[in-house]
Amino acid sequence: MDRGGRPAEGVVVFDLDGTLVDTSGDIVRAANYVRSVEGLMPLTDEEILAAVGRGARWLVREVTDIGEEDKERLDALVSTYSGYYRRHQTEHSRPYPGVAEALASLGRRFDLYVLSNKPKEAVVREVTRHGLAPFLREVFGGGSFGGLKPDPSGVLHALEASGVPAARGIMVGDLAIDLETGIAAGVSTCFAAWGFSELKADDPEPTIRIESIAELEPRIEELWGLGDAV
Repeated sequence: MDRGGRPAEGVVVFDLDGTLVDTSGDIVRAANYVRSVEGLMPLTDEEILAAVGRGARWLVREVTDIGEEDKERLDALVSTYSGYYRRHQTEHSRPYPGVAEALASLGRRFDLYVLSNKPKEAVVREVTRHGLAPFLREVFGGGSFGGLKPDPSGVLHALEASGVPAARGIMVGDLAIDLETGIAAGVSTCFAAWGFSELKADDPEPTIRIESIAELEPRIEELWGLGDAV
């Protein structure tokens, strides 16, 4: 976003699913479609969303109990899942309340990125469909780097691209894997409590925890010792 030539005060890297956009409806339908192809009964939303965050292959393995030892069959089901998801993506997804407004405000001060384990083309489709793309400097997904989260490559790339030190970076997400990613990159972490999961006792402790995205900017100001936006 245009800041009138002022440099970014920091970098904010967001997870996508369960953080900026509620994609649960699309994911659940695609996962249960795969189960129907296998002759299996549908799972609940909670059961499916518990497997989200580590990419489509992990999700399909978890919802079908088909392991890597049956690679050909698993490959076929991952393709089935991805095809169904691609055909129906954004039909049931929506940004969480206040997301666009928060990104607009944050973007006047910080460089904003999205880092997802969803394939990059799907990430681009999601943020474009919901009008979030103009707020973002760049989006990363599966295929953008050598590995998926918790590999910190996306966060490190964002810091380098923006010329910002790790002390002024933060990873925001609703899963433990997002916190692990931020920790691996040496940045602060923020747990988005409205998303797909709740933290467990053995999960990493976030630097901050917020109950709505409207809390993020003032908490970052406090964390980094920043003044009010100008």
